[in-house]
Amino acid sequence: MLSRLLLLLIFVPLPGFSQEMIRVSLGTFFSGSIRGTDLLLQNKKYNESELSFACNTDTNNNNFILINGKTKITNKLVLRASGGFTFFNKKPYRGKLVIHSLNGECLVVNILDLEKYIAGLLNKEMLPSWPLEALKAQAVAARTYALYQREQNKKKLYDIESTTQDQVYDGAGAESAKSHIAVNATRGLALLWRNHPVKAFYHANCGGQTESPEAVWGYKYGYFKSVVCPFHKKPENQKNWALRLNVGALEHSLRKISGLLPQNFIRVAGISPGEENRNHRLNSVIVSDISGRQTKISSNTFRNAIGNTKIKSTAFEIKRNGAALMFEGTGNGHGVGMCQVGAKVMAVQGKKFRTILNYYYPLAMIGTLK
Repeated sequence: MLSRLLLLLIFVPLPGFSQEMIRVSLGTFFSGSIRGTDLLLQNKKYNESELSFACNTDTNNNNFILINGKTKITNKLVLRASGGFTFFNKKPYRGKLVIHSLNGECLVVNILDLEKYIAGLLNKEMLPSWPLEALKAQAVAARTYALYQREQNKKKLYDIESTTQDQVYDGAGAESAKSHIAVNATRGLALLWRNHPVKAFYHANCGGQTESPEAVWGYKYGYFKSVVCPFHKKPENQKNWALRLNVGALEHSLRKISGLLPQNFIRVAGISPGEENRNHRLNSVIVSDISGRQTKISSNTFRNAIGNTKIKSTAFEIKRNGAALMFEGTGNGHGVGMCQVGAKVMAVQGKKFRTILNYYYPLAMIGTLK
């Protein structure tokens, strides 16, 4: 592990490229620990190599941060290890960490070079064993998505989440030589629409046809269109799934979201598919209670309520199995933008990353921001 981190540490940007920064939320915590060589705290030398922090509010509801259980500082803390990586809760991060005390919780933000960020997320969003051209396509899509989010969130404390809500990022420990090769080969490239980065959605497996954002979320983007994805014919590239769910467990998940079921809705009795779109995905599901009352829920909302790792896509059938319901479907993910399995198969077939991106984002241009 140490030799790998040393290899990553000596990686430097190619000459001629300016450094662009990205602010990545690592989440909210009540407390945490920071470790590093030659730590700088608020841009001043810190005499120890490790510290702990916790966030709280005083009697006047003022936010503050407590260092090592005794030193009270204001509601913002900036930390950086000038001698290498900064370790937060034992994970290595490049750049600096900014801690904001917000209502008794610590929001931890990693501010780092955009290209290093892409190198750190690449192996989390696509298998590192996949062909290099697929990883290059993923690097461009991820960079574009990050640029879009940065443009949208200028007035917020961070640009992008480090989870599946945006893109999965786990720090420098997830980097590899191959991820840096993919990043350097595509450095600065993004998918553009009218000289702005597009919201470059991508997903694991479309099941044979990508989807439009309007069909999934009701939002229309002028640079997206659904495309046939014929790269799933071999069994190893198909993604069929099944979920057995007790009706009571289903109702519990639905009732956790306020307003999803009507107030006068009695105990859930069953669920049936609603209308299907032209790509054979469900637009909605119909939930019935024991009195026969029905309510319609969008399939995407239903998927998120149950869990998008359980209901893996909106292309599914529903069957009754005693006291349980069986959901059987195909694909994995929302289906919008680049299909990662499709990108892999295209790369195996010898297609270059530009060809892959042009296929899944046919209305966008590949270029650099000016």
